[in-house]
Amino acid sequence: MLGGVGLAAASGVLGCFIVWRRMAYFGDTLAHASLLGVSLGTVFSLSPTLGVLGVCLIIATTLALLQKQKTLADDTLLGIMSHGALSLGLIVLAVHPIQGKSLHNLLLGDLVTLTWGNVFTIFGYSAVLLLLITSYWRSLTSWVIDEDLAQVEGHPVHALRFGLMLAIAFFIALSMQFVGVLLITALLITPAASARLLAKSPEHMAVLSAIYAIIATILGTTAAGMFDWPLGPSIVLATTLGFTLTFLAHQKRAS
Repeated sequence: MLGGVGLAAASGVLGCFIVWRRMAYFGDTLAHASLLGVSLGTVFSLSPTLGVLGVCLIIATTLALLQKQKTLADDTLLGIMSHGALSLGLIVLAVHPIQGKSLHNLLLGDLVTLTWGNVFTIFGYSAVLLLLITSYWRSLTSWVIDEDLAQVEGHPVHALRFGLMLAIAFFIALSMQFVGVLLITALLITPAASARLLAKSPEHMAVLSAIYAIIATILGTTAAGMFDWPLGPSIVLATTLGFTLTFLAHQKRAS
């Protein structure tokens, strides 16, 4: 559960930028590509996390380069890369199965495989991410509000965009075995969407989103342990329940 709380703190804040910049499909693409990373890691005798990180970084870098062309829209490029990487990953896994790990666990998450080393790595990543976001908060929020104006003001918009892509890639590499390939993006966007309904400022939204994610992770992990449910779906169901209750309360207050 400690590992999940560390991931939740990072996902809550990171998810705000994904919602603001409408990058949910990019998150899905990296999540699907992470399966290819696991399979290639197995083939080349690398750790799954290292394999996932390598593939996610390649996808993020490729997209950043392809965004400079105007022939195809970003969502088209993401769709091609997402399903191509997922298909290749499934084929490699069929040819080179992973010993001691089923496809079910890869897709839906598995708490048992987390080690104390993973937990320390997760908390280290979360601490670095939050420190960087705090340090560049003004530039990030300016970029989110108006990219052209942020560039005129001298903010490094291209570096900020690529940095956010890298942060998402690192998050997915660390969280895949905990939440599962299919549901990582939901852990990023659902708490942020819930917080957006209540927040009065970007800072308020980031804090609320992290709180939503942490509470949902604790509830989902507890439910998975008590009822023998798959871990990833249990956590995402908790985030969805939180969003539903928040949305209904927001609608009632608005009326």
